[in-house]
Amino acid sequence: MNDFKISDMLKTLYDAVAPVSLNRFVGNRPKTLTDKINDYIVVNLPASIRRRVIGSGYGASSTVCAIELYARDTAIGQSNILKLDEMTQATEALFPITANGITASSPRVVMQSPDDTGFHCVIIHAALTLS
Repeated sequence: MNDFKISDMLKTLYDAVAPVSLNRFVGNRPKTLTDKINDYIVVNLPASIRRRVIGSGYGASSTVCAIELYARDTAIGQSNILKLDEMTQATEALFPITANGITASSPRVVMQSPDDTGFHCVIIHAALTLS
């Protein structure tokens, strides 16, 4: 059976999205943010990991990953659609993400929603395979 560590999967995603935003978090969004942060990304694994083992241990594992893109709302409280578009396009351009035996592919964009703390969010779900 292939060995995997959740921390390796999250670090691969965390590192991959560095070109999109320097403000990155793993697992959950921060409870508070400084006024200086206008965008950030959260990477997480919101689904179970399924092992597909063949014979005496050869196989792959799979799950779904989520890359949450946040942009601070405009001064009048509206979604910063231009920034979210920019972040979404830049993130989609990274796919497929392949490193350390981990591949994230087939991104699907979930449209924006407010988070009630002054940011709007777009979530990108993708298939994650570990070989």
